[in-house]
Amino acid sequence: MIIVDRMLYLAIITLILFDCRALKAQGNFEVMFYNVENLFDTLDNPYTIDEDYTPFGKLEYNTERFNNKAANIASVINASVDGGMPEIIGLCEVESTVALDALFSQLNNAKQYTYLTSGTNDRRGIQNALIVHQRFEIIETEVHQVDLKKERPTRPVFCVHLEDTQTKARFWVIVNHWPSRYGGAEESNWKRMAASDVVLKTIATYRKQTSKSSIIVMGDFNDYPSNESLMNLERCKGKKDPCLTSVHKYLHEEGLGTHSYLGEWHIMDQILVSNHFLKDSSNELKITPNSGTIVKHRWMLYENKEFNDFLPSRYFSRDGYFGGYSDHLPVLVKVMTN
Repeated sequence: MIIVDRMLYLAIITLILFDCRALKAQGNFEVMFYNVENLFDTLDNPYTIDEDYTPFGKLEYNTERFNNKAANIASVINASVDGGMPEIIGLCEVESTVALDALFSQLNNAKQYTYLTSGTNDRRGIQNALIVHQRFEIIETEVHQVDLKKERPTRPVFCVHLEDTQTKARFWVIVNHWPSRYGGAEESNWKRMAASDVVLKTIATYRKQTSKSSIIVMGDFNDYPSNESLMNLERCKGKKDPCLTSVHKYLHEEGLGTHSYLGEWHIMDQILVSNHFLKDSSNELKITPNSGTIVKHRWMLYENKEFNDFLPSRYFSRDGYFGGYSDHLPVLVKVMTN
């Protein structure tokens, strides 16, 4: 009798877990963004500066290290939510489809997903990408260049229009990797403002098509929520303002972050959403304000005794090879259906 009870208990637990996964597949879904820190292939592209990431480069980036890098990034994605991967995953610092294919081969549910890439004019060849679950139909894609005049080219703004086949709701996902702070935050601010303005113009175009455009903007902005370029996206005083809301800004205000510089945490990576997700009761898709989270497992970190903290474990640094994951942590938000 005891054995039967135990078997019945295990059967019930199995059914509960199955039902939870089924509910996840049919209802809510997660959106994630991750700066994967130089996911390069090992091939030397003669048109880009990628020599360090080749077997004979200074990083000795051979097939073993390449495969290990892809496996490490995949392990983070696989462990980012309970019951499976996020359904939509934005990436930056990806070199090529060769690199993405290596990553895909390590994902738990790769057969249920496809990916798209932005292409790039960046002199290192890094670009943005979006991994999308088969639940979503890809309506169209757009790539908008950020013109930095005589400065070296940067990554484009990558836009993907999706339809959720379960609710028939349509929305845009805009993936960003804005210019770095190289040369100083204030001195380089104009570059990130240029990228911010491209996003603003893109959103304005979508709203001309429909005033209730649902938009998700994600990325490594190389700025904090309190900086001008991000406040530019949250401006909401007039009818033509973007009125985006960061679901990760509250974490910045609490001193948490996705990236650590000299021992201080900052939110450089975040997800912003249009108010239709937050306030429009007729919208089929909902996002709770201040619901953004950071994916942060102990095994993704290393102990830094200088700063007395556990910081993101990098794969490479200026000091050489470490074999970690990325110098950034991923961000996540749940989208709920009516």
